[in-house]
Amino acid sequence: PTPPVVQVSARNSGTPVAVSPAFQALGDQLWAMMLQAGFEPETSRLGALFLLDLQTGEAITFGSNIAFSGMSLNKIAILAELYATLDAPPDVTEANVIASAMICSENTSTNQMLEFIGGNAYQGARDVTAFLQELGLNNTFLVAPFLIDPNHVPTPPFPIVAPTTTADKSITQPDPWNQATVDDLGWLLGSIYQCAYNESGPLLDTFADAFQPRECRQMLHAMSNNKIGALIEAGVPAGTRVAHKHGWIND
Repeated sequence: PTPPVVQVSARNSGTPVAVSPAFQALGDQLWAMMLQAGFEPETSRLGALFLLDLQTGEAITFGSNIAFSGMSLNKIAILAELYATLDAPPDVTEANVIASAMICSENTSTNQMLEFIGGNAYQGARDVTAFLQELGLNNTFLVAPFLIDPNHVPTPPFPIVAPTTTADKSITQPDPWNQATVDDLGWLLGSIYQCAYNESGPLLDTFADAFQPRECRQMLHAMSNNKIGALIEAGVPAGTRVAHKHGWIND
């Protein structure tokens, strides 16, 4: 039999939280909305979605096997790895770079964050990928800094090799150096939330002493100042706090 499109999701292939009929019905409704909007699976016009209830742990997904270009969405992982390396709250320079990268989505500032992490932007990208893999988010990676000037591509200090993933790249033909799946991004955001407000979860469990709940709250605070008046912000009730990172790409 054909499996249902809307699937239960579990972090790191662990045991998923049982999904209630109401939550499953919500997933089915969202899938129907995607079809009505013209997003069709197995075509070049496709969409994917991950939804996690931060209170109950219920999670559903569709399109979880599709690799997308990571775009600026992978700046969430860069931000998390940066905080893992900080031994004190960001100083004024670091705070301004974080704000520029996460709120203004400035790529030059993002590459500065990678330099803070690894000493140079290429090593910083490699460290971000290692951080994601240690969390078990193996279909998301960044192996090169963000391109600032297409006419002046810097020479990497070592050979660039993208990790092998199980995500489907055939439909989307994603950026070979910067990729993500909706489940990986969703579970990363959920992990930051758990650390921030439940003082638990994979960030604290996996990286002993690297994260403090205060740091996770600062990450969410930075992303909640990213206000563009569209996307998820336009779909929630007025006054709802939204911590997010958007990503634009020509295709």
